[in-house]
Amino acid sequence: MHALHPNSEDALAQLGLLAKSDRLPAREAARCAQLVDVLRRPARVCVVGQDVNVIRAMLTALIGEHATIASDTLPPALELAHGATVRTRLTLEDGTTLNHEGAPTDDLLTQAPLFMQLELPSPLLRDMSILVLLLDRDPRVHRPALSWAARRTEIAVWCTSRFSRLDAQIWSHVPQRLSHHAYLVETRSGDVTAAARGSFTDHLHLPIGPDPTLRDLEPLIARLSDDIVDGRLADLDSAQMLLHRLGHLQLRPTTAGETDPVGATRPSEDVARLRRILSEPVLFLQRRAGALAEDLAWADVEGDDDWPAKIRSGCLATAEGLRDRAQSWPDDMSVLQSLSAFTEEVCDAFLLLEFENGADQAKDAAALLYQMRCEIERVLFPQPETP
Repeated sequence: MHALHPNSEDALAQLGLLAKSDRLPAREAARCAQLVDVLRRPARVCVVGQDVNVIRAMLTALIGEHATIASDTLPPALELAHGATVRTRLTLEDGTTLNHEGAPTDDLLTQAPLFMQLELPSPLLRDMSILVLLLDRDPRVHRPALSWAARRTEIAVWCTSRFSRLDAQIWSHVPQRLSHHAYLVETRSGDVTAAARGSFTDHLHLPIGPDPTLRDLEPLIARLSDDIVDGRLADLDSAQMLLHRLGHLQLRPTTAGETDPVGATRPSEDVARLRRILSEPVLFLQRRAGALAEDLAWADVEGDDDWPAKIRSGCLATAEGLRDRAQSWPDDMSVLQSLSAFTEEVCDAFLLLEFENGADQAKDAAALLYQMRCEIERVLFPQPETP
């Protein structure tokens, strides 16, 4: 289903060249890159809810025979993606990652990961990656959790046994990006108000049994598949229209022996250019990190019970400030693109730390911020290699 029309490959190739060229305004280049990304990757679906039994049943059905979550404790967020074999990747509170060949084990899950990525050889996952988000009972962490999910979701599925007043209250505060295309799934028949129905694209009743399988989810998967096909065709139409509008800038790939003028700067010029681009961001980080470090040092002395939340929110705001700056960085320097990707990962880690809402998470956030500062300084002031 994910395969596109053969002519789409030519369109994608042209979009990719335009995105990497210096002949477009930054906004147009970003639009080209976004369309290439959307058309090449699986669609992003988010299964979200607060009912642990329903979320576990949905997860069991989606994973099927490929793996078993051996622990009764689910991480706050879990992503299912396609892979040739079963592989597990865990993100811990301090930002470190653990890779494991095979399904997650109890020993791995006892480390309380914030985020787990599970690759499975499931045909379903060729067309859609699935983010499973189990909301904490503490309403204070709902907003950061849902904001984090919204940035990586195209279609949302709110899952519950019966749509309750609490469900409605939480759903009323979700970001628009998460709610604009969303399904309500109930595992038990209930009376859903017209207002509740109106806030979802559709409402499905899926009576999932005690041993759930993918067959139990067939009505939902069919709807998702149809929506994904329609969405990708619309994206392809957008790509063709954009190429038509930018037809005067048709480019060709650089052949062997040719020089790409965009990347033809000398190393000394690269260093000077990096310093011009990164000097302000690194000063911004130094000021923010210094202020937060002082807050952290005085937290216990002042007896401020709310200091963990202040530290976490300050770290997140700092990371988001850097991410905003990274959007204007040129895309013809691989070191800047790597640094931008690292910044995006750190922002995600800060949002995940908000799920836990504790003092340890505040200290982990401060450590991550320091790691971010060190990474930028490493790029800005590289150390000479020792013989």
